[in-house]
Amino acid sequence: MLDRVEPSFLRGSESNALGGCIAGLPLGETHSTFSQGANPVLLEGTKGRGSKMNAGSHLITTMGWDGLRLAMVFAVLFYMGMVYLTYSAHGPRYRLELNPARPARSTARFAVWLGVRTFVVMAGAAQAFYHTLSEASADVGEWFIRRQGPDAEAKFHSRFL
Repeated sequence: MLDRVEPSFLRGSESNALGGCIAGLPLGETHSTFSQGANPVLLEGTKGRGSKMNAGSHLITTMGWDGLRLAMVFAVLFYMGMVYLTYSAHGPRYRLELNPARPARSTARFAVWLGVRTFVVMAGAAQAFYHTLSEASADVGEWFIRRQGPDAEAKFHSRFL
């Protein structure tokens, strides 16, 4: 949860855009300003319980979670790149090769093999779906031309077929 901190330029001003409050909290209530230094900040989720956290440690915690989230995004992108490059190099018939003497490498190869297999299955499903939609579209087009009458049908056949 984010803490509610009153910026110093709003302190003492009751006429701001939110009608005298910041994110639903009245000004000056249950939060401190950055200008007061290292005073503890009462967090939103702990209102009324008296649990306080130093603003500096809250910043470090937030940066740590954001760093972890960023690392996860990079890891997923790296994994997707490995799967794509492996699929490009070996195609849909990529063979799984495990070596019990190297468990870490075998685990990575298994993860990439699983990603390649998943990609192949999803590509096949997408292709089948595309063909189904293509056939349905052709059927709708034929129905529409037949519905227009013999003149439109003859004109269509002479032009496109």
